[in-house]
Amino acid sequence: TLKWLRLRIGCVPFELAVPYRAGLDPKMTRWSSFPFSSSDHFGQCMAACRHVSGMQSRLSAMAPASRFDFSDKLGMLEAMSFFSACYAAGGLGIVSMVSGTWVSPWMYASAFTMAWFVYLLHRFRISRRVGAPVTARGAVLDQHSGLVRVLLWSTGLAAIGTALLANPWLLLLLAGSVTGMLFYGSGPDGRRLRDMLLIKNACVGISMSLFWLLLLMLHDLDGPHHAGVLLPIGVSMFFMVFGDAMYCDLCDVEVDERTRSRTVPLRWGQGSTRWIADGCMLLSATVLVLTPQSGGGAGSLWILVPVLLLLLQVGLHAVGTSWVRIAVDARLLLLMVLVWISSDLLKSMT
Repeated sequence: TLKWLRLRIGCVPFELAVPYRAGLDPKMTRWSSFPFSSSDHFGQCMAACRHVSGMQSRLSAMAPASRFDFSDKLGMLEAMSFFSACYAAGGLGIVSMVSGTWVSPWMYASAFTMAWFVYLLHRFRISRRVGAPVTARGAVLDQHSGLVRVLLWSTGLAAIGTALLANPWLLLLLAGSVTGMLFYGSGPDGRRLRDMLLIKNACVGISMSLFWLLLLMLHDLDGPHHAGVLLPIGVSMFFMVFGDAMYCDLCDVEVDERTRSRTVPLRWGQGSTRWIADGCMLLSATVLVLTPQSGGGAGSLWILVPVLLLLLQVGLHAVGTSWVRIAVDARLLLLMVLVWISSDLLKSMT
């Protein structure tokens, strides 16, 4: 992957893309200053460039010799929004479990492909915006722009196809998701919805929780839908996504600062952000436990899901900032697997 080092020659800042591997000294990414004197400006500038070149050579030497770097592949999948799609599919599974409504595989496929298409389109638009700051994710998308366009066409067509197979009304949900994404990311820096403190997190929380509930209801339009059950589940999912969105902001502190985005990590620091997100997750679990069970009878899942969700939340404190987004996005699929295994064990013991 590329790591953008920020440097300053005289009073002019610039950036340099260098090979980067997780675990390198974080001090390498801080500002390096090269003050000009009244004479020999050109000589000092060349010395600064030689310093930068030497830094690039040292970092290149630290890179692994193998052509296959697991962290690089994960970073590419994250930039391509694959894990965001996993988050959407996993969230649908959690909502399905606690509501006692088992949705079809086509509904899961629709959630996965719709989320992948919308998230990838959003990130590609942001990276191609005039005057957009260069980021590691943007560099990956730009380097593989051909693959990104193929993925956009593929996921878009797959989203339409799975929607038709699951429920044609899902096409309206797809159109609404794209419209909301365009509204969320449009406008000048500092004035977009995604730049407003807490509002950006609330927008993600509302959109994802509504997305899951609508998928659940569209699975069986004629079936009974208990508002006393679905509403608390929606509130619980909102708090969960609200906190997860704060966690994901930990990875974008430098970019958000340059684009004048007001985020929780920038306002209150990374440590406070983690604890605020933990509080949101505790609220989510509490609402879920206090929600009356549906007629479908979710049974022990009403306790298993909140308990395992809190345990996984605690585990996020052991994850470094560079891996937080992937850990958050992949966590819900892991939660589904753990709930299934735990539920089967409890059934076998009773």
